[in-house]
Amino acid sequence: LPFGPWVDAMRGAGLVAWAQEGPALAPGVRSELARLFPELGTPTTGPARADEHVRLFEAVAALLGTIAERTPLLIVLEDLHWADDLSVRLLAFLRRRLADRPVLLLGTVRETDLEAGHPLVRMIGIESDERLVKIALGGLTEPETTALVQTAARVGTASAAVGRLGGRLWRASDGNPLQILETLHTLEDHDLAGG
Repeated sequence: LPFGPWVDAMRGAGLVAWAQEGPALAPGVRSELARLFPELGTPTTGPARADEHVRLFEAVAALLGTIAERTPLLIVLEDLHWADDLSVRLLAFLRRRLADRPVLLLGTVRETDLEAGHPLVRMIGIESDERLVKIALGGLTEPETTALVQTAARVGTASAAVGRLGGRLWRASDGNPLQILETLHTLEDHDLAGG
């Protein structure tokens, strides 16, 4: 969906609720935001204009800037490898526009899932911007996997069983924490259903 990562992040962080209940936003800002969040009022209408997305970008920047004046913000945008072009352009716009505000924009992306022409490829390749920090996350090691299994396993599971299971899950998942936890929960649910 267009702007899907932004809609999810802003709703999830309660920013839309804040816009509804907090200090009044300028009517133009509110009507632009209503294009993404209908609960904020009547969206801007009229003939399509070339700068339509810029007005929306400005409205999002105004909302985030207003909130950031009161409290620092962390906005998490997940799975940006699936993001549409306008979502990535909004990210780039806000990175510049909110540079002097206490706003941290955090995006997750699997670079292996990015196609060559994806708009994030250029952004990720920027090395000269000190505000853009890339952190590569690899899989867990076998001892880290075993520690995760120990933490997440049902209380009373024998240490030897955790060690064996940790090794098996590590080999099967390449250390992917989500896959490890989902497999562990599936095994426990199967055991409970069968036992």
